[in-house]
Amino acid sequence: MPRRLLFASRLDEAALAALALCFPGLAVLLPLGVVPLVLVVTLAAVAAELLSGVPLSRPPRSIVLAGLAFAAWALLSAAWAIDPPWSLEIWARIVPTVAAGGFLLLHAARQPPERRRRLAGWLLAGFALAVAIMAVEGLTDRSINLFLARLVDQAPEGGYKLNRLNRGATALAILAWPAAGALAARLPARLRRGVLLLPLATTLLLFGYASDSAILGCAAGVVAALLALPWPRPTRRTILVGLALALLVMPLVAKGLSDLGLSSDPQLPFSFRHRVFIWNFTAEETARRPLHGWGLDASRELAKGAPRFDATHGALPLHPHNAALQVWVELGAVGLLLGGALLLLVLARMRRGPPLAAALDAGMVVSFLTIGLGAFGIWQYHWLVVPLTAAALMHMTAGQEIGAQPRRDPETSES
Repeated sequence: MPRRLLFASRLDEAALAALALCFPGLAVLLPLGVVPLVLVVTLAAVAAELLSGVPLSRPPRSIVLAGLAFAAWALLSAAWAIDPPWSLEIWARIVPTVAAGGFLLLHAARQPPERRRRLAGWLLAGFALAVAIMAVEGLTDRSINLFLARLVDQAPEGGYKLNRLNRGATALAILAWPAAGALAARLPARLRRGVLLLPLATTLLLFGYASDSAILGCAAGVVAALLALPWPRPTRRTILVGLALALLVMPLVAKGLSDLGLSSDPQLPFSFRHRVFIWNFTAEETARRPLHGWGLDASRELAKGAPRFDATHGALPLHPHNAALQVWVELGAVGLLLGGALLLLVLARMRRGPPLAAALDAGMVVSFLTIGLGAFGIWQYHWLVVPLTAAALMHMTAGQEIGAQPRRDPETSES
């Protein structure tokens, strides 16, 4: 075998193994560290494909066109944004990060079957390490973070800024699905459906952390996976149709929840009451510029001078805590339609079978969507990287390929 091909194969597997082992731990311990890791692994993957002489991984034309249209509209929105330089900076961060994650997903799906089992072992080790880190952090009041804070000469309380357990919890809720897929790849066929116990166990573990979004997301994913096992195609269609409807009517839902008085009902959890208040304010601001919005990542500027929820909580703290509402208020109906079309085109490539593969995809997608509609700002690039990388980890360790054909491993093929 030519040395060039052998080097490409080893570089590729080493980079993906490093991703599988390190990504889960970084996602729960130092979330901002996942972006550099993904970028480095993506560069290694590009180099491996170029050295191998295979065509570069690329998505279907429909996804490329939808992505370019959405990116162009987001860039154009800086012209009318409240803070144009900030909008341009956010755009410059997001686009290459998402492009790298998308390439990594396509590249991961091309891994040869004999390599998948080895990568599955690395992913299982990485997920186990992430669970151990979360357990130690929870039981010792984030002792690892405080130790790391001292290493970089921050005040001890600064360690809390390095990691918040809710970020780690949401990462576990999503990464439980590729970990389950990796486990299935290493089990006999008769035992594989039992891997759904892993996301269920993760849901129970998350009750020990203050992240309602993570608990709800993981639990919703388990329900979707259980439905997709016997009914993969109807479940997939329901997810896509439900998502499309949710994107379109979210401002009306936000207004309706507020009209019911849910933002002031003392019997409801504080976090939910505050969310309803935030969502209603966002819907009102959306109505002021329904077509083109206020500009990319303008949410942080909209709440200045707005009524406060209470003495310490504003009407819109940095972002609406709802991905659909954030796109509505910042990019308007045009951005919502373009972004929604892109998301639906990507999710339409969820696996239709075999049943377990479809169930794992459905569970991961529903977990991500549930968390995205109730937690992080959509333009937090360390958050965007988590579902993209989780999908890549899923498809490089188990299941059918999506969007590409697998190739033979040069190290095990004939010269």
